[in-house]
Amino acid sequence: MDFQEVVNKVKKFATLADNIELPDNPKLPSDSDRNLIRNLLIEELEETLEEDFENDFSHLINRTDGLGDLLFVVVFACLNQGVCPMRLLNVIADSNLTKFREGYYKRKSDNKIIKSPLYDPVDIPKFLDELTRETLTEIKIDSSLDGPGERFANTVNTLGEREDMARLEGRPTEQENE
Repeated sequence: MDFQEVVNKVKKFATLADNIELPDNPKLPSDSDRNLIRNLLIEELEETLEEDFENDFSHLINRTDGLGDLLFVVVFACLNQGVCPMRLLNVIADSNLTKFREGYYKRKSDNKIIKSPLYDPVDIPKFLDELTRETLTEIKIDSSLDGPGERFANTVNTLGEREDMARLEGRPTEQENE
């Protein structure tokens, strides 16, 4: 089974459970979705951490179950805000690997790895912008597949949300760049 199959199952669950329509591009989830995700993450993390202090096989089973539930909720949270979880995980992994540039390897007293001076953190606003641009390209290519105006409405919303995002981040909007 590949990760896309898992993502499709999470999408199906969201549709069956609450008829939640998951966006194709980055956008802010509703207040109720944010509260649901926050509560699920807290609940699953607390359940997993409760098992973390015992070291026998039954607790390994419970920790594994908890981690699986956490992964499910994290995938749902990503999809709920229009972010491809695998692509996000990939850019985070690439960034984390830069902690070891040029053979750099040091640990703190708590055993966490110290970042290399050459560490390259993920530029999340750029990542979201790239996802949005790719979605817009896909919309233009696939526009003939939908009913009249459906994709255009999505494009307008996407552009409006990108303008809002740029303003919040203090960047010039696309209109200001033209």
